[in-house]
Amino acid sequence: ISGGEPTLQNLSIIRNALPQSYSIEVESNGTQIPHKKFPSFTFQDYFCFQWNISPKMANAGEVLDEESFLHWAKLSSYHNRIYFKFVIRKQEASLDLKEMEEIVSRFSLPKEKVSLMAEGVDVASQKEAAWLAKYCQERGFRYTPRLHVLLYGHKRLV
Repeated sequence: ISGGEPTLQNLSIIRNALPQSYSIEVESNGTQIPHKKFPSFTFQDYFCFQWNISPKMANAGEVLDEESFLHWAKLSSYHNRIYFKFVIRKQEASLDLKEMEEIVSRFSLPKEKVSLMAEGVDVASQKEAAWLAKYCQERGFRYTPRLHVLLYGHKRLV
């Protein structure tokens, strides 16, 4: 579940509507704390989802929501299906990587739960991202391409 910010909705409704055999993955910017927004969202509900927390950084003109991000960071220490993804711009890689490294350090995020993705909306930008893959390999982070861009280019799929 992604697009917009899914945690602005009460995800426990979806969880309750689906059989337990379903696996639900949520991509969030990490600015919301679901159980504070929706009393019916219980602590156990967190464990019914895989969470991909992709905070917006300064490169997106945003300021990290400290309280919410701390919630996700702490939760990830005992929930093995919470991951963090950071988008890195090639032209400003030194700034973006420095900010990402500071966030990882400040919130004690395990590197194996951190994925880096190169910004870009065309196939060329993704094919040229070997620099970021190398950085990940050297530093112990995960690298993730924008697979939908590699497969379909810059077009919206319906």
